[in-house]
Amino acid sequence: MIESRSPSRRSRFALLACTLACWALGCAATSPYRQDFVEVETRNFHVTSSLGDAMTRALVRDLEVFHAGVLNALGLEPESAPRSRTRVLAFDGRGASRPFAVRGASAAVIPSIEGATLMIRAPGRFEERVDPELRHQYAHRILRDHSPDLPPLWYEEGRAQLASTIAIRAGEIEIGRVAKAQRARVLDWRRSDLAEILRVRQVARRSEDDRALFESQSWALVHTLQFADASRRQGRSDLERIRLAYRQSADWARVSVVDLLGIDEQALTARVYAHLEGKKFRATRLRIEAYDDDELALRPVPPSVAHTRLAELALELMRWELAQDYFDRALRERPGDPLALAGSALARAREGDFEGLDELADRARRSDGGRAVGPVAARERAKRELWLGWAHLARADLAGSEREAAAARRNAEQAFRTSLESSTGPGEGAAAWLGLAMLQIGRADDADEAYRRLEQARRLQPGALRIQLAAARLAAALGRETAAESEAAQVISRSHWRDLIREAELFIRDR
Repeated sequence: MIESRSPSRRSRFALLACTLACWALGCAATSPYRQDFVEVETRNFHVTSSLGDAMTRALVRDLEVFHAGVLNALGLEPESAPRSRTRVLAFDGRGASRPFAVRGASAAVIPSIEGATLMIRAPGRFEERVDPELRHQYAHRILRDHSPDLPPLWYEEGRAQLASTIAIRAGEIEIGRVAKAQRARVLDWRRSDLAEILRVRQVARRSEDDRALFESQSWALVHTLQFADASRRQGRSDLERIRLAYRQSADWARVSVVDLLGIDEQALTARVYAHLEGKKFRATRLRIEAYDDDELALRPVPPSVAHTRLAELALELMRWELAQDYFDRALRERPGDPLALAGSALARAREGDFEGLDELADRARRSDGGRAVGPVAARERAKRELWLGWAHLARADLAGSEREAAAARRNAEQAFRTSLESSTGPGEGAAAWLGLAMLQIGRADDADEAYRRLEQARRLQPGALRIQLAAARLAAALGRETAAESEAAQVISRSHWRDLIREAELFIRDR
C-alpha cells in the first residue's frame, strides 16, 4: 500500500517560489495547446501565431521588412525568391514547464531541412524577440540557400554578421551599424596579416575564443569593403566581384581576393584597421514598403491543426515525447487526421516503439484515400508520407533481423518516393531525397546512388546543414574518414545550433 502524503513545507515553499517567479516573469496564463492560433502566408513567411491579431500583424510586417534588409546585407537582389517560406511559430510559452524552450531563449532559428523554422515563444516587440544572434543565424541560412555551393567561410560569416546589426524603425531599415563587440575584439587582438582569414576553410578545431575572433575579423573585412570608401557603391561592387569570382571557380584556393581588389595583403590589413579606428561610420538606410494591415488576412487555425503544427515543432527539436503529446491532442480534436496519425507513428518510432506502426500507416492513408486535391492537400500528403518514411527507416535501423530490416527499408523507400511524387513546390522534396540517401548508408555496393540522392537533396536545399551532416555519415560508413571529417568540419564551422554541432563532432578526429 502506498501512503498518501501532503506536500512537505519545503516542497510547498518551492512550488510557491516557482509560481511567484513565473508571475514576476510574466509567464503565460495558458499552455500553448490552449491558445487560439491564426495563420497568414506572405512571400517569404508562413506564420502561425497565438499572439493576438495586432501583435501578429506587426510581427509579419517586421519580418518582411527585416528579410528585405537581410537580402541587402547579403548582396542579394530584392526580388530574390525563397526556395521555401520560412515557417514561423509564435506563441506564449513562458509557463513554468516551458517544454519548447531552447536554452531559455525566447526565440530560436531551428535548422530544418526544407527551409528555416523560426520559433518565437514570448510576446513582445520584434527587436526584443529576434535579437542580433537570431538575425545572424537567419542570414546564414538565407545566404546558403541562394548559393549553388557553400560560400567561402569568411564571406558567409562576415555577411551574416553584417546582417545581425540590421535595425528596423517604422518601415525603414538601417544596415551597417558598427558591431561594438566585434570592433573591440579585432582592435584588441591585432594581427599583422588579417588577409589570412581569406584562406580559412573551417574552424572546427578552434577554441570558442578563436572562433569568435574569426567571426569578428570576417565582419570587419566585409564592413570595411562595403562602407570604408567614400563611395558605398564601390564597396558593394568589390564584394559582388568577389562573390562572382568564387561562384565561377571550382577551387577557392585559385581565387585571389587581393588581386581582385588590386591591393596587397599588408595594405588590406592596414585598410581594415584604419576603418575600425575611425570616429564616424556610415550606414545604409532603405525605405521598405510595409504590408498594409488590411492586406494581411489572418485565418483562424482549428485546434487540431494548431496542435499538429506544435507537434511538428517538437519533432524539429527532437523532443519525441512532446511531439507525441501534441499529436495525441490533435487526434482527440479530429480522430483519423492523416497527418497526425503519421506524425504519431514517427514520434513513437523515434522513441523505439514500433508497435502498431503498420496499422497507423494504413489508417493515415485510408483517412486521406488520395481523394483530396489541390496544392495544400498535396503538401500534406507529401509530409504524411515523409513522416511515415522516417518512421520505417527508424524501424529498419533497430530491426532484430535482416528480414525485418529489409521489409522496413522497402516500406520507407515506397513512402519517400510517394512523398516526392506529391512535392511540387520549389525546394520541396529535399527531406525525402535525404531519406532515400540514408537508406543507402552502410550499403557500400551502391555508394554512387547514395551520393546521387544526397546531391538531389543538396540541389533543392543547399542551405540545409543536416544534408551536409548526412554526407559525413555516408562517407564514414564507406570508410572514407578524411571525407567524413571534411563534411563534418563544414557543419561545425557554419552552424550555431549546438545539437547539430555535437553530432558533427563525432566525425572529427583528435579534437
